[in-house]
Amino acid sequence: MYNIYHFFESLIKVRPELASVAKLQEYHFNSVPLAYRDNATFPSLILRMHKGYPWPGGEFVEIIDSDSYNVPPFESHIPTGAMSCDMLGHDRKTKIYKSMQAAGEVPGWIHERQVYYLIRGRNNGNSKICLAHGRFFETTVKPKYVVRQALEEVFAGCVEEQALSQDQFDLLWHKLTQEIFSGEARQVSIGAVEISLGIKTNANLGANLLSPFYYPELNDNTLNFVIPNYPADKHEHQLRELRWTLSTHILNQGEQFNISHPRWGDFFVLSYAL
Repeated sequence: MYNIYHFFESLIKVRPELASVAKLQEYHFNSVPLAYRDNATFPSLILRMHKGYPWPGGEFVEIIDSDSYNVPPFESHIPTGAMSCDMLGHDRKTKIYKSMQAAGEVPGWIHERQVYYLIRGRNNGNSKICLAHGRFFETTVKPKYVVRQALEEVFAGCVEEQALSQDQFDLLWHKLTQEIFSGEARQVSIGAVEISLGIKTNANLGANLLSPFYYPELNDNTLNFVIPNYPADKHEHQLRELRWTLSTHILNQGEQFNISHPRWGDFFVLSYAL
């Protein structure tokens, strides 16, 4: 049995190594609980699944390294708390499915997977490492509407000059977004062409988890597990899962507290000194 709670437990055990390794993306995580790994594109890791278990695993984990206490831009995707493989494009989805099948997984069993970010920041010889749920970096709208907002800026002049009507723009953004997220290869005279969008997303300032200005509760030289404070019953389920996964001794070594996100409310933090 393996899920994000077990993954965090493994990080607790190797946290001094995580702080000292030159490149976090190149750290040799235990491959047994992984169904997929790729250092070049999102997601960096996919955890194994466990059918029939309340927390079934299968989470996406993206590894991000920063040479400051600023969260770097998110490459090739729009950060979100949950995502399906269909949103990654045809080529990446095919590659992921092959890797999962080779690991004995059934790729389509979980349609939407929880997304986490393992982020390390360094500043003046100090480090902060956070395993944070993707909701912390979410926008208020779904990814396809983020694309719409970007396209609205691109085509604003065309609409203002009436080269495009609003109805034409609505049709254009719908078709472009549909094409981008479908990842379908189109056959042309020279072969197959897949249309993709080069996405680089910067987190809002209030979502800069590493910042001592916004989140002074997160101390230097700590490893932190950051998850949403869901409604009481679901949050209690999370805490039970943590207590079940971590021994009482390990759990008591950590500090538990909340931090307040300007948009999404409180997040629960379990923090350990490096």
